[in-house]
Amino acid sequence: MASESLASITDNVHSMSLIIHKISDAVTSQNQQAETMNHNLADIRQITEGTSESSQQMNNITQELNQLTRQLQTLSGQFKV
Repeated sequence: MASESLASITDNVHSMSLIIHKISDAVTSQNQQAETMNHNLADIRQITEGTSESSQQMNNITQELNQLTRQLQTLSGQFKV
């Protein structure tokens, strides 16, 4: 009876060890995936910031072109044919 109990305990410990190993592998995998996601999010943030800066530059250029267009219209209005 004692040997059967010991064998059962040994089997249960072995099963628990396997489960713990699988959990450890899953946690390691999830950590790697989380690191990849963090890296990708950092890349997205950097691209977004670059896009925002480019949009602001385009807005500034558009405003300058509008101002130059108005000045050109004013100047061309001064010429008589």
